[in-house]
Amino acid sequence: MIRKIQDSVRYFKQKKYLEKDIHDYIGLPEKIFNDLEAVFVLSTGRAGTDLLTRLFRLNRNNFVLHEPIPDLVYAAKGAYNLGQQGLVARKLGITSSRYHLFKECYLRGLVYIETNNKLTFFADALYDLLPKSRFIHLIRDPRAFVRSAVRRGYYQGHDFDDGRITPQNINEEEWKNFSPIQKNGWLWNETNMVIEGFIQKFDTNRILKIYSEDLFKDPTTLQHISGFIDQPPSKLNQIEKILRKPVNQQLKNDFPLFNKWEISAQETLRSITPLAIKYGYWDI
Repeated sequence: MIRKIQDSVRYFKQKKYLEKDIHDYIGLPEKIFNDLEAVFVLSTGRAGTDLLTRLFRLNRNNFVLHEPIPDLVYAAKGAYNLGQQGLVARKLGITSSRYHLFKECYLRGLVYIETNNKLTFFADALYDLLPKSRFIHLIRDPRAFVRSAVRRGYYQGHDFDDGRITPQNINEEEWKNFSPIQKNGWLWNETNMVIEGFIQKFDTNRILKIYSEDLFKDPTTLQHISGFIDQPPSKLNQIEKILRKPVNQQLKNDFPLFNKWEISAQETLRSITPLAIKYGYWDI
């Protein structure tokens, strides 16, 4: 919540610093959508988006938001449930929830960057609305993601569970009998499957894959990202300083590491995350 308030405060503080002198406000929306440079991070969440937010803010030409209001928690589930036929509705969802931010960013001559994983299920709408947008697919090891999600209480009474996606091809009773490992493993696989479907459908020159493990450990990863979005690289010492400070760590509910799980639980996660083979996390 504090982060959301900070994002909103930042928005109003910056409002007075406009660089574009606009006289035709009727035609402004078209200019914004056609010309705004934007970057969106697609992920499962718990993948390093908070860290990436801090790294992006090293560049003062970036207007970076992590979880702006509205945060689209429940709307993201609706966007997912609509499937391929819901593009128009997803576009309306984006314009109604983000136009004011796009406008502010455009008028200030900045690059709009949002790392909110809830936008993952709006990717096709963002791609169509903003032809200059680019996307980063941030992938985390399913073992680390599931451990983090279980520790956070996902699908176990977490206050955002009302906005968490659930299978449409599994009946409700069967889903209720899934363990937390199964549910969060399914979430990891399904979310990345949706992103993979997006990548296959659209111009891959506008999409970059990044592994969280590289982001956490290798300072040059951000420089690689900067090159992808046509920005000068940040200094390595600045990046290293941020990487030395853990971000958004889970400090309680000590759910064990994957190698401490029972063999049956390990096999359960393997079986429900087949996409992890493609990403190199599981052996064939």
